[in-house]
Amino acid sequence: MGKDIILNKFETAKEVSQEELNWEEESYQIGCAWARQEALKRLKALEERLFNALPLSWHVIANRERTLVTRFGEITFKRRLYRDNQGKTHFLLDEVLGLPAQQLATPSLQESLVELSAQLSFRSVGKTVEKLTAGVLSNSTVYHLVEKTAERAQEKEEEDWQACFEEGKIPLGAKKVPLLLTEGDGTWVHLQQEEQEHYEIKDGIAYEGWERLPGKEDRYALINKKVYCQGNEKIPFWEGASLEWSRVWDLSYPKEIVIGGDGAKWIDEGVGSFRGALRQLDGFHLARACGRGWQEGKTVYEAIRAGQAEKARSLISKAILKEGKGATRSRKYVENNLEKGRDWRTQSETEGRGLGTMEANQDKLICNRMAKRGMSWKKDGALRMAKILQLSANGEIRPYCERRPPAVRKVLSEMKVAQPSFKSRSKGHPKWLEAGLPVLVGPHSSRPWVEKLRHMTNLSYRLISN
Repeated sequence: MGKDIILNKFETAKEVSQEELNWEEESYQIGCAWARQEALKRLKALEERLFNALPLSWHVIANRERTLVTRFGEITFKRRLYRDNQGKTHFLLDEVLGLPAQQLATPSLQESLVELSAQLSFRSVGKTVEKLTAGVLSNSTVYHLVEKTAERAQEKEEEDWQACFEEGKIPLGAKKVPLLLTEGDGTWVHLQQEEQEHYEIKDGIAYEGWERLPGKEDRYALINKKVYCQGNEKIPFWEGASLEWSRVWDLSYPKEIVIGGDGAKWIDEGVGSFRGALRQLDGFHLARACGRGWQEGKTVYEAIRAGQAEKARSLISKAILKEGKGATRSRKYVENNLEKGRDWRTQSETEGRGLGTMEANQDKLICNRMAKRGMSWKKDGALRMAKILQLSANGEIRPYCERRPPAVRKVLSEMKVAQPSFKSRSKGHPKWLEAGLPVLVGPHSSRPWVEKLRHMTNLSYRLISN
């Protein structure tokens, strides 16, 4: 009798439909379908609200459909085309929402794709997005969205650079700090279809100091770190960096601005860009060169670091030389950098820690994405990716994903219609919507690119509040 029951249960299990077995995918699609319906309702409501508040001098001349690819699938909606009192045409709904013309991806989806592309290859991003979202975007589409975002940032930087260095419109950041620390470095990347085989991507960081992290270990984090990556050869590195950092700090205020890095000449040029600049050679490169050049390399290094250049020269004249071409190059490197090898703290009244965070920052910022995976680039593509990495590190991608012309703010002011605010709807959605992504809870769950996937696949999408 027990055997018959087991056989009957086995036969029943065989009758389970494919739809039941695909419960996870089916549930996800239902959630996306609900999100699309909700989004269409809200878009329609905002369109009507804008229409009802329209100035009398504006006229509706047509109704047009637009299709968007969102994080929860494709939606198609209607909006009015207006002509204002000056004869200009507007899709007012598009402008209020910051939707770029003739672009399928929404700014929110574009932001997520660009952020993810700063961690993974374009092909990997395309495959991942195809699997994890209801909308399908090709590798080429992902590439063009990243390219467009970078180009907007490059164009904006060039406009600001011309305004600053050619027209004298100098931005002054709100923060005033007595000391600003900066470090620069370069990464050589492989090129393809170019006359030269390699190209140096230059980048730098600026920060206000250090704060000790909790715990027993002696670990510190940089305070208010900002990144700059050169994305345009027309703009000298330190002019671009100072312009970027001027958005945060009033660079006329610090008594001292420390410039750290290896012995590259382009890093030395930063001294002439800032008032009160102190140049310091990177300790890692200096110590390595001293150790490779002389038997008493440590003693030579300590004298240089203490700012005792004459003592260092005396030690060098008596030290036992190491053999080899590498040792000869190392000695030349040290001898050419005796003055700037001095620790910045011996030149300043400000107390602080030693420099030397650029190597780790460089590794995470540039090398992992552009130099460690056997990748090769065209020069323009490398510069665009460098700018994307800067935007990602500073959390500044979104402004370059949306269109928000100044005219829209004036129109909304005249119409007395507030620009829509965005509220997260992360609370209250069914837990089953998070199913099917083991990577979100697996051993790599804390990785930056997994955080971007979590953001993209979470149905706490941004919807316009009523």
